[in-house]
Amino acid sequence: MYRIYSDFRYVVKIGLCRIYYLNGLAFTFDEIQNPDSQTIDLANQNSWCTMDEIYRSSSYLIQELCHPIIFELDAHLIHCEEEIPY
Repeated sequence: MYRIYSDFRYVVKIGLCRIYYLNGLAFTFDEIQNPDSQTIDLANQNSWCTMDEIYRSSSYLIQELCHPIIFELDAHLIHCEEEIPY
């Protein structure tokens, strides 16, 4: 079973982003243009990450045929309350 979730982090050279994970591996992100103070506080609680880290984990998911944007995983997903970015 797979679990998709997200959190807010700063991405080096990008800025504040919402990063989406599949079982702990980042697979995509959305830039946050006008964050509110609560979003900034949430991001400050997490460590920064790099585009290279996101690229590597996303590439790994593609190699394993488990990237949720590219491959159909709905039958294997644990119920997720968050909006999935696809």
